[in-house]
Amino acid sequence: MFNTPRFRKLTPDTSLDFVAAMMVQISGWMCLSVWKSLGTMIWLPGEERLIRRFLYCDRVPTIMRRVSWKINIIFLGDEPSESEILMISLLIRFGEAMRLRVCYGVKSPTGNLWTQMSEERCKRDEESVKSQEALVEARGHEIALFIDTFIQKNNLPSISSGGGVALLGWSLGATFAPIVISSVDTLAEDIRRRLSEYILSLILYDYPKLNENAEPAPIALGLPTPKQNWTFLADATCASYFDHADNVGRDLDKLSWVLASPNRTPTFFNGLPLSIQRYGEDAATDLSFLFLFSKQILAAYRKAFFGPGVLPNMKRAFVRGDKSCAFWIVGLWAVQDDEQELWTVDAKAIKYKIIPGANHFVHWDDPEKALDAFIAMP
Repeated sequence: MFNTPRFRKLTPDTSLDFVAAMMVQISGWMCLSVWKSLGTMIWLPGEERLIRRFLYCDRVPTIMRRVSWKINIIFLGDEPSESEILMISLLIRFGEAMRLRVCYGVKSPTGNLWTQMSEERCKRDEESVKSQEALVEARGHEIALFIDTFIQKNNLPSISSGGGVALLGWSLGATFAPIVISSVDTLAEDIRRRLSEYILSLILYDYPKLNENAEPAPIALGLPTPKQNWTFLADATCASYFDHADNVGRDLDKLSWVLASPNRTPTFFNGLPLSIQRYGEDAATDLSFLFLFSKQILAAYRKAFFGPGVLPNMKRAFVRGDKSCAFWIVGLWAVQDDEQELWTVDAKAIKYKIIPGANHFVHWDDPEKALDAFIAMP
């Protein structure tokens, strides 16, 4: 299984995308749908020792809306190398986000299983955490500098002149919009001043939720996930329409988690595959970033929306469709709860809007409706 060209060797420098791709191999058909676009697998390091090592998982279905997975990583003969420890560390963190139980240990030739592998060896040190924070901030700077350059080259009118810039984050892109705002205060003074004069609003549309164990929630933002959850991210499912019995009453049982509406064709069958084939599936790399940098993403979101003095002229808004997947609907509820807990008298109230008849791809199926909704926001 491990000696095919599809597998790549894992090293300390391996990108997080390929660590996430490991989940394709070890977690069965459900994760295969989530990670299929990565298009490659990885193998355990040390080809000469592969025959003495193995990796397996037990998938235990519970109810239709939840699947419980356990991953066992067993090393035979000797303790794992540093690169293998890195792999375990990332899988543990990824597992926490995906509700996966990760078990690891060393099995001696006599058959004894050691489970006392030092947790410290599988935790990222403080320096590594700082490097993660720096990486997230750098992504925010990249987008902020683009916005600043675009403003200057096109002579856009400022907020005081009746103009301004609206920063819109959709789906997984809702992760990066708050990162931009949270990183503005570490840019050069002239850039900070200009962005403060031009960025009118921050709007997020349909952002998914994740796991309370990882601290973040809407996958994109980082708040606790509901106990009742179903996040089968197949393309056709995400792009479907759902008839929810009540999508404002905060009753999880009145949301349609699995069954899509038969009354309207999913966006997936409206030319979407051709676009994906042409432009690629960029979200494949974003997903692993969301899981493995969840704490940094959560901090950025809370700073952008509730941090004192962060672009004081900017307004904040959340938008969703009433026919979107259930976990996007619950995402808005989570942000509302966060606002109640973190709101201060100096903060501006967040505006919320529900687009009637809209699913996750409203900008594709009904672009005029989407544009009208976004323009109507602050």
